[in-house]
Amino acid sequence: MQIEKGVDLLVTFKRTESSGSYPQFCKTRGTAVFNNHPNVRRTDIPAVSIPDLVFEPKLHSHYPERVLSIRDGLPKYKDWDPSFGGTDEVVPE
Repeated sequence: MQIEKGVDLLVTFKRTESSGSYPQFCKTRGTAVFNNHPNVRRTDIPAVSIPDLVFEPKLHSHYPERVLSIRDGLPKYKDWDPSFGGTDEVVPE
């Protein structure tokens, strides 16, 4: 992914050195823009940033770290889902 414009407006927040997750925000408005996961070479883009996207979730990653419980019948993985190199360990709703 290449940012073409506005990179000077991004600020990165590191939760901890070992978190592996580095959210980036617009320093002018505070809006979440990306969430980088360099350890697994992935970047999350908030779904609301893509106006025409029809969002259909398939699973939940890192479910034990949730803020809210979601009872939707989808798989809830302890860490990453297996396609991203996770352990394939599912946790209960």
